[in-house]
Amino acid sequence: MNRFWPGPLTLLLPAKEYLSGYITAGTHSVAVRIPGESFALRLAQYARFPITATSANPSGKLPAQHAETVIKYFGDTIDLIIDGGPTKGNLPSTIVDVRGENIEIVREGAIKRKLIHTHNTHTQK
Repeated sequence: MNRFWPGPLTLLLPAKEYLSGYITAGTHSVAVRIPGESFALRLAQYARFPITATSANPSGKLPAQHAETVIKYFGDTIDLIIDGGPTKGNLPSTIVDVRGENIEIVREGAIKRKLIHTHNTHTQK
């Protein structure tokens, strides 16, 4: 977290029991990320409380880099889109499961596997 946040790192963490199933999708886990420099980061900093959101793309689809792509993916099923211009990154966030004793890379994205494993080795000495 210290090395890659804010940025394209998503951590899978155990959810507190009181956390709504709407957020955990019944998995008893929660995915947490602090976005890199963006409207989303500034909004979260201004709000001073956590903001929940889904990805701007359905599972298996390429990340949406423009508001038009979000509309294409989701149509009128969403209430609001804030068009902050195109996103900066082409790759999705790297998802790392840290719920157990060993970390597991669920999806390699903008942060390469080698960087995470190298840093993890150094921090556990």
